[in-house]
Amino acid sequence: MQNELAAVIQDDLAWGLDFLERIVRINTFTKHREGVNEVQSMLAEVLSDMDMDVERVLETEVGDQIIGRSSAPEEHSRILLMGHVDTVFPPDGGFTEFSRDSDCVFGPGVLDMKGGLVVVLLALRGLARLGRLESLPLTVFFNSDEEIASPCSRKTLARLAPELRLGLVFEGDRPGNALVTRRKGIADFSIRVTGKAAHSGSRHSDGKSAIRVAAALVEKIEALTDYQEGATANVGLIKGGSAINVVPETAVLHLEVRAERKEKLASLRAAVQAIVDGVQCDGVKVSCTELLGLEPLEETPASRELFEAYRAAAASIGHTVTLLGEAAGGGSDANNLAALGIPALDGLGVSGANLHTHQEYARIDSFVPKACAVAAYLLTQSS
Repeated sequence: MQNELAAVIQDDLAWGLDFLERIVRINTFTKHREGVNEVQSMLAEVLSDMDMDVERVLETEVGDQIIGRSSAPEEHSRILLMGHVDTVFPPDGGFTEFSRDSDCVFGPGVLDMKGGLVVVLLALRGLARLGRLESLPLTVFFNSDEEIASPCSRKTLARLAPELRLGLVFEGDRPGNALVTRRKGIADFSIRVTGKAAHSGSRHSDGKSAIRVAAALVEKIEALTDYQEGATANVGLIKGGSAINVVPETAVLHLEVRAERKEKLASLRAAVQAIVDGVQCDGVKVSCTELLGLEPLEETPASRELFEAYRAAAASIGHTVTLLGEAAGGGSDANNLAALGIPALDGLGVSGANLHTHQEYARIDSFVPKACAVAAYLLTQSS
């Protein structure tokens, strides 16, 4: 079966690369709903062609979500295959073209993560051609807002959770075919400082500088970074003041903290709030708002067992995978799966580098092994 599966998927690679080119040439920046919905329609058509039951979740703030289900009857023991359509590249950002050479494909999202979507489709199409897809209890979820922390699709994911027993996420792999069972969690904050404006020459003493207070906050917040604990604090954006001859009345900080463990992330949240609450400056008000974040993806016995089973299945078709030895610094929808109590394995997409840059690329020789590994694992889960 493994040799036949590999041959079928290899034969389908030309289709996969052609499909990848088509969807990469359509801009799917998260806020570009028209492009996102066009690609989602293309994905829905491919799933329908494999006789999967397709549901389209209509959205107004972001692009639509696509859910596909195989005909296997299991209602509470399904395997989720998940990937996102959106990218970080706006239509007018100067990075819109697809190209390839003998080794790699280049373009917005080829690695993060339209290449991963193609891996899913190649695996499913291979299983369908061998007549094995309908016996597998699969749910496919293509979401449209992962690059902004999945504010809409995480609600759909929560709705799907009761039918799922594990999740496979198709972000790009790490060097050495390393898969991911741990990711840092993220908490984002917006801090607003309000002081009192005054002329900086004739009435300087009447003013209360919001920027001065904000600067002190930056130093205290970034001091929360502890590399030994895998914790970081970063004030990434500052906006304040109106003119150089005016004592600044307002300043706004946008920041994030990241941590590998839930307990540490909770302590960082509390520490940020304590720093804000500790400001003592007459005539100055400071408010702190926590924005949407992600809970850490922590390895559990169940997710480790999932990795070991996946590694064994991949080895059966001659594909070696390893496990990333540290928590990945970036978040993904695997974090949201973990928050719902669903064991998750991430990094199942293609190999490449330079994601989120104009030099993003994916290796062509990684598509077939990745798809074969996914299909081989799914065959071990046949009902």
